[in-house]
Amino acid sequence: MSFIKIVKTRSYKNIENALKVAEIKPVYGNTSLPSEVALSLTHELFDSPSEKESFWSNVINYSYRSAQRKKASKQNLPFPAYEKWILFLRILKRAKYIFGEYPTVKNWLAKPNPQLNGISPYDALGSYLGYERVNHILDKIEYTMPA
Repeated sequence: MSFIKIVKTRSYKNIENALKVAEIKPVYGNTSLPSEVALSLTHELFDSPSEKESFWSNVINYSYRSAQRKKASKQNLPFPAYEKWILFLRILKRAKYIFGEYPTVKNWLAKPNPQLNGISPYDALGSYLGYERVNHILDKIEYTMPA
């Protein structure tokens, strides 16, 4: 099953397609994300290698280099990494809906947030509790409560 057509441009087309994939509810063992797709999305979202490695280690809780090795052997990501990607894509989709453009979303995700005790939403997304907290902040913003 081909999840996303890989495109080298920064048109965010891959991200839009990946957001459709995020609607799939993960079922243990039956669903996974090809490592090639995950790495392509990473290249669209982040510019520097250090940002990419930081994202993989802090948010996905999986090694960026391991993902590259999986890509070379044409393997899918393991389920825990896939599940983290789905949670991240859901946050990305909500933030895109609220803020409108990916550069604005990237800035919001990278900026320290007082409601997260001064850490950025990217850093908070490393745990399920952090995911819930970021989702709650987006609820407040979306429904015009003071964030």
